[in-house]
Amino acid sequence: MLNSPRTSFARAIDDADDVIGTETVPPLAAAGHLWPGGMPGGIGVGASVTAINATGQMVGTDSSTSGRGILYEAGATRDLGTLGGPNSQALDINDSGEVVGWSDTAANQRHAFSWRDTNGNGASDPGEMVDLGGLGGDQSVAYGINAAGQIVGTATTATFASHAFRTTS
Repeated sequence: MLNSPRTSFARAIDDADDVIGTETVPPLAAAGHLWPGGMPGGIGVGASVTAINATGQMVGTDSSTSGRGILYEAGATRDLGTLGGPNSQALDINDSGEVVGWSDTAANQRHAFSWRDTNGNGASDPGEMVDLGGLGGDQSVAYGINAAGQIVGTATTATFASHAFRTTS
């Protein structure tokens, strides 16, 4: 059990025994946390961390300033941007650093995305977040990505039925 005087929960563990999750910091602000080998260490108040890969890159959401998906690596937080709307959330990352999640669009829809630092400059540039679309409806979310770049999630149809999908990045 992770020992903390605050309310906390763990979301994922990697092969190096690093645990990530969220801890509630008074007065009720969420803080993303990395517990290397089970030991406490903060990422930042307002961050919620959802996944970690084998290289120690973590993804989640920074709700303190932007309400947008983030990539945390080497002590720095990178805002991944959006598909034109105000919010996004990064939900998973593979060992190649490819990120998936959801983003609001300019048309007020929620679409699944994949993101990759294609030019390797350490920033989130236009065109690096790719809209994965959907199944004819206005909602889709990408929940996971594996080493082969296969992405899984859920999307709605024009008749509001929800279906699982699998695609590649």
